[in-house]
Amino acid sequence: MAKTLAALIASLMLIAAVGSEVPSPAGSRQAQESAAAPEVVVEAFYTWYLDYIGSGEDFRNPMVDRAYRESDLLSADFIAEMDEYFESVEFIPGDPFLCAQDVPQSFAVEEARMLDEGAEVVVRTSFEGHALTVLLNQEEEEAPWLITDIRCGEIRTPEGVVKSFYTWYIGYNQWDGQGDKPHALNDGAYRDNPLLTADFVAELDELLEAPGGLLADPILCAQDIPWYVRVEEVQVAESGEEAQALLSSSFERHSWAAELVLLDGQWLIAEIACR
Repeated sequence: MAKTLAALIASLMLIAAVGSEVPSPAGSRQAQESAAAPEVVVEAFYTWYLDYIGSGEDFRNPMVDRAYRESDLLSADFIAEMDEYFESVEFIPGDPFLCAQDVPQSFAVEEARMLDEGAEVVVRTSFEGHALTVLLNQEEEEAPWLITDIRCGEIRTPEGVVKSFYTWYIGYNQWDGQGDKPHALNDGAYRDNPLLTADFVAELDELLEAPGGLLADPILCAQDIPWYVRVEEVQVAESGEEAQALLSSSFERHSWAAELVLLDGQWLIAEIACR
């Protein structure tokens, strides 16, 4: 591993030395060939990606150039997915590899967490409170790790779980004026969200089936959909297995709380307390 990291550092120094020349994904190839740990693969990819973008007169757009196709650290299916996405939209609202509209100055890669299938690596950037989760898998045992998906946000911490859930919830409920107006409660979409406990899902089922209907959205504690939800503070119990996130939204003087529990190493939303 020490030799792998030394080779990677040497490669990155060589890329930096060539100035305005287009960086090649050589560092990515070294990480791929060495069957490095998932976090090493992710660090190699983002080091190359940010270096490719550059700055000032040397600025390049890896999405327009389709430079990501040259990386040996992305799975073929993920590359095809990105190709399809870029070809299907007229306007790209943000960089899906960075989950941001701007380019961060730096990033930090956390230790990989092994899943039943594959691994996940959280990447935090120089933007305050900004994180994304990279999913990786191996085509077969002992094969190199490849990036198979990039998801905005992180779900390792209570704050990350709440942010990820409400980003999904508000996004789901946005309506473009065409077709039926979507709503995660009425459509039952909340039942498939993995960030809610089974008991909380059952509680929401009962609320929706109760006669008379709902006076307000029990997840937002409001009658309308806000533009955003902000996590103001997170308090973790001494046991380390329960937490409370204090929330606010784009509505004036609007606040409520999300109660979370730690189950099998994963934080989940167990209750919403309207105030």
